[in-house]
Amino acid sequence: MAVGSISLAEQMVGSGASMLLVEGTAAEVAEIITSRCQVHVMGIGAGPHCDGQRLIGPDVLGLVQGPCPKFSKSYDNMAERPVKDFQACASEVENQQYPDAEHTYHMKSGELA
Repeated sequence: MAVGSISLAEQMVGSGASMLLVEGTAAEVAEIITSRCQVHVMGIGAGPHCDGQRLIGPDVLGLVQGPCPKFSKSYDNMAERPVKDFQACASEVENQQYPDAEHTYHMKSGELA
């Protein structure tokens, strides 16, 4: 399979590809492709030897609950915050703490009469 991947990459460049995206490929194979092909090679889960890396925003920010793909790295855990915020909001509504006077529209003095 490695030889096939390298050959396919070379064929694509030979056919006019101006860049390659190598995804889920062994780092050793991606390194060979990057060294042999004279175009920019981007990697997604293809090791550190590509010309650049492509990561998915929600994975980087930790917006996805549950495990990320092996190659992805989360720099934050932002998925927890919205869940906690919605739980806090629901709790305040259930306990009649929200909406309070500050967050409610009122009639002007004497308008009800």
